[in-house]
Amino acid sequence: MNRVAHDRSRRPWQALLSMRNARRSLAGKVMVVVLVTTMVALATAGTALLITDLRDNRAALADDVMTEAGIVAFAIQPALSFDDRARAQRHLLALQERDSIRAAAVYTAEGELFAQYVRPGSAPPPPRQPTHLTFSKPHLEGERVLLIRPILQAGERLGTIYLRAEYDSGLRVRAYLNVLGAVMIIGLLAALFVSSWLQRVVSRPMESMARVAHQIVEKRDYSFRAQKMTDDE
Repeated sequence: MNRVAHDRSRRPWQALLSMRNARRSLAGKVMVVVLVTTMVALATAGTALLITDLRDNRAALADDVMTEAGIVAFAIQPALSFDDRARAQRHLLALQERDSIRAAAVYTAEGELFAQYVRPGSAPPPPRQPTHLTFSKPHLEGERVLLIRPILQAGERLGTIYLRAEYDSGLRVRAYLNVLGAVMIIGLLAALFVSSWLQRVVSRPMESMARVAHQIVEKRDYSFRAQKMTDDE
């Protein structure tokens, strides 16, 4: 009986200890919840924005290639009409100002190579007109954009222009991650500030209750009251 009574007399202290431990860990839990939630939200939003940016960048490159092909086709039309390979070659060399263009070629109506341009370090264009590509519709292959466009004169096809453009998605991803890293650091600092405020809002009432409970258990005085701070639980 004495042992049971002794165990029962210890239970309030054990409850108080559990409450104090819970109160001590509550502030840390609030901080962890806020920081983890902020990191997950920023990472999710950043990933979605990165995917959208890469998709839009590739679509923009495809549009640029179509525009460039139209300009080059118009400029090369006289050279192809008069069988002037040197002039056609000069027009293709002007594409070296566009870093994304890695290779270009002009084919005759029979599909034979008429003139070509290859950026140093890049693969040359096909020796004959590609048959798997659709006229005036960009073909996307990973980081490459392929396009063939007919060269017309009075409705008659004189030949075909071929363009291959590439973009470095890795470089864009690294630049984006640097920006995202800076945003996440700023966001985490803001979340840390908010979590500090939440700790005061949440843990201060818990501290008041734990302090009063300690006084009641220690002094057996049930007149102690916790200070009412809010109207919630």
